[in-house]
Amino acid sequence: MQHLIRQPKAIETMDSQNVWTLLHGMQAALHIAEKTLSNVRRETQGTPSAEIRGALRDMQTATLSLRQVLEEAIIPHAKNSFPFPQKETRWRIQPPEHLA
Repeated sequence: MQHLIRQPKAIETMDSQNVWTLLHGMQAALHIAEKTLSNVRRETQGTPSAEIRGALRDMQTATLSLRQVLEEAIIPHAKNSFPFPQKETRWRIQPPEHLA
């Protein structure tokens, strides 16, 4: 991801199917991480450990930053450079019932 952030044109060495598979997979993974961290932070608000609260906050901030870069820079670049593939590459995300 770091390489794509620094050099978004590097993605142009891949074919369209693999680009969208990669980007949609990363988008789904970051979405799941963001929701998971948000729920865990909410559930552990009363935790006496400042280290745990700080670590969860830092992980959530990093996840949000990565997702923002992906959705505001990398995906728009890919949309301009690659047609959507014939095969579906988007993930269907369904959280566990207690997190829905």
